[in-house]
Amino acid sequence: MSVVLDQPDSHQHEAGDDGEPRVERLIEDRESFWTAVYPLYMRRDVTRNDVRDLVRKGLEEARGNYKMVARIFNMEPRDYKRFLNFLRKHDCQIPFKEYR
Repeated sequence: MSVVLDQPDSHQHEAGDDGEPRVERLIEDRESFWTAVYPLYMRRDVTRNDVRDLVRKGLEEARGNYKMVARIFNMEPRDYKRFLNFLRKHDCQIPFKEYR
C-alpha cells in the first residue's frame, strides 16, 4: 500500500493506487474515520468494497469488537452509533463473529 496524503480539503484523489482508503491516515496519523475515509466515500473516490476492506482490517485488529474499531479509527465514543448507522446504511457492516 503506498501512502498518498494531500491537504484534507483537496479534491485530489486521497486513496492509494488500488483505490483503498489510507489505513495509515487512521492508525499512524491518528486521523478520524470521519475526516480520512467518509469524505472520500461520499465523493466516490473510494468504493463500498474499499470501506468494507478497511472495516475488516479494523475488526481483525479489534478481534471482532466494533466499539474498539471505532476507537482504532479515532472516533469519539459518542460516534459509535453514528459509525454503525453509516455502515448499515451503506451496506458496509461486516459480521463480527468470525473475528472473535
